[in-house]
Amino acid sequence: MHCSTLALLLVVILAAFLAYRRGIYTADGAAAGVAVYAAASLAGTVWAVLTALYVVASILLSGYGAEVKASRLGRLQGRAYHTWRHLAGRLGWGMVLVILVQLQHTDVLDYAFVGVIATALADVAATELGTLSAQPPRRLSDGVATSYGAPGAVSQIGLVAAAAGSWLAGLAALVGYFIVALRARALWNDALLWLPMAALAGGFIGTLSDSLLGAVAQSRYYCEHCRMISRSATHWCGLNASHTGGLRWVTGELVGLVGSLVGGSVTVLIMLLASNI
Repeated sequence: MHCSTLALLLVVILAAFLAYRRGIYTADGAAAGVAVYAAASLAGTVWAVLTALYVVASILLSGYGAEVKASRLGRLQGRAYHTWRHLAGRLGWGMVLVILVQLQHTDVLDYAFVGVIATALADVAATELGTLSAQPPRRLSDGVATSYGAPGAVSQIGLVAAAAGSWLAGLAALVGYFIVALRARALWNDALLWLPMAALAGGFIGTLSDSLLGAVAQSRYYCEHCRMISRSATHWCGLNASHTGGLRWVTGELVGLVGSLVGGSVTVLIMLLASNI
């Protein structure tokens, strides 16, 4: 590992450990975060930077306003909720790309990874900040007001946060590739200047796809004890919840995988078009 990559590894380990101690990450979630970063670092410095950005940002966003979120979602304060499954849903395709890039490193794989991270960062920003919205969210499919944390729920602040998170991922990638080009004294690809906009579009569309699929097909449950919507058969309170709609096999993780696939594909498409301008 390069010194910068190793330094980021230490940052990720520290952030994951603190998240575990604060009840944000489960033990397996914290370990998965470190493992995902270590894997991404094998693909290059920029991939490592983007993964570290997501892991650290997700921890900071999850910790912000934790008490309000816990009360609105019926979640026990201090009970960890970011597991390895959550990470797999958001970065699963990213790990597939890490494997593919070991076979042949191409610009398309670079663009796809930026799109996956942009979608993941947009999703976590929209989810964590949207839960703090003063106005109740609405289902993306029909605009009907719904409960905080319901599958497919969106809010104005959540949409703005999603756009900001997507753009940030693209900007980080642009800066990273620029620094790499300077250090290696390599030729600069002007198409990379489109990365922030491509990531913004890919991440935002990917997140909307995530929300739309969540609204129309994701399994939904209801906790009679807390009188709250639950995203799984076990509510945050630890009690069983009743299935009220959606397809049982369409989980939040599957929805996340679909969203990141869409986001990565849109980013690649825009960057390929930009390369021909």
